[in-house]
Amino acid sequence: MNVGIVGAGAIGLWLAGRLAQAGINVSVLARGKNLEAIRAAG
Repeated sequence: MNVGIVGAGAIGLWLAGRLAQAGINVSVLARGKNLEAIRAAG
């Protein structure tokens, strides 16, 4: 299963993490400061 999450805030990233732990392929759409933080820290 593939899931896309729009929004990389605290809840979106938490949900993405939980889904990924369950073996689901997850893509997250981010912008602005959240995108910069993800690029810097992974």
